[in-house]
Amino acid sequence: MRIQGLLLLAAACGLAACKAESKLPSGAALLFDVAFSAPENSAGAAPTLVDPNATQPWPSKSPSQIFMGAPKVVAELCGLTDQPLALTSASGQQSHEGVEFLLDQRYGHYHIELDVCAQQIGIPPLQAMEPQLAIFLDIPQAYAIGFFEKGRIVVIDQVRGIDAVLNPEVIGRYELGKPLHLAIDFDTMAQTWSIAFDGKQAFAGKLAPVLPRAVRVVIRGNESNAAAIDNFVVWAENDLSMAAPEESGEVPK
Repeated sequence: MRIQGLLLLAAACGLAACKAESKLPSGAALLFDVAFSAPENSAGAAPTLVDPNATQPWPSKSPSQIFMGAPKVVAELCGLTDQPLALTSASGQQSHEGVEFLLDQRYGHYHIELDVCAQQIGIPPLQAMEPQLAIFLDIPQAYAIGFFEKGRIVVIDQVRGIDAVLNPEVIGRYELGKPLHLAIDFDTMAQTWSIAFDGKQAFAGKLAPVLPRAVRVVIRGNESNAAAIDNFVVWAENDLSMAAPEESGEVPK
């Protein structure tokens, strides 16, 4: 299934918290289905994480690790009412706080989606920190969807370097306190990626050579910044480890 088909799937869900099973294409592998709900998580506590002494399991109902700070599960925040994860600059390390989800690197196509809501985005302390709420693709260059002050959603393309922040490409708008459903697809073979908000495509572009490593959700910058995320799902398809030798470039023995 290519990007167009994937976006149609996302459109069928919109803002609804659909079950991951209902959206999983035939043959795809579910990597994450994280709802921050009971019994794995409790409101007022840190999110349950993958055991740091174990190999990353798939599928997983927990983030792989905390990426700085002390995020907490809360009863509700920012229009997300079913025990989301709260991220705040105030409780971060050097005003950074987030979670990271490590990817199984075998696949050619990845689909990521989540509900995200910016509760407060203040004036950034530095222009380079303008994407104060960001969803990063570490592949290994850090591409991102950034939430800037004044309701701007931008795409951060590392091929453009610092110009991606200084002269950002605005691809959408957000309202404080109003959740949106974000979907991202990227293809390691075609070297393309696309972004949709609430089921509507907002961006499609090219990637540099891809080695999928992780997805990070981070808030940073202004001490007043706060956001919430929920219903984080990742699935993948086109298992490249199963490719025939001539397809993978290997020489048969």
